[in-house]
Amino acid sequence: MSKIYKVWIEVEEIDEAEDHYETLGTPLGGEEFDTEADAWAHAGAISCNGNCLKLIEAVEAILNSEDNAGCSDDLTVVSFSAIEEARDAIKKLTA
Repeated sequence: MSKIYKVWIEVEEIDEAEDHYETLGTPLGGEEFDTEADAWAHAGAISCNGNCLKLIEAVEAILNSEDNAGCSDDLTVVSFSAIEEARDAIKKLTA
């Protein structure tokens, strides 16, 4: 059996004075990765106060919009207006 790496999100109740540590509820995620590096990259993407995730969501929203005429299918050509739209969406989400 080959190794896999999983990334979980959990909430833990901590009372250090009482030396009490308890995981609450059911952990979320459990995404599997082939390498430790990929698992850490994913963990970093979801743990930066939500801004990384907001950035990804903003870009996806632009690329998935019905009017993404500013982008070529392979994204090698992106119009200036598409970049401005992405910048403005990111500013709103990370403000």
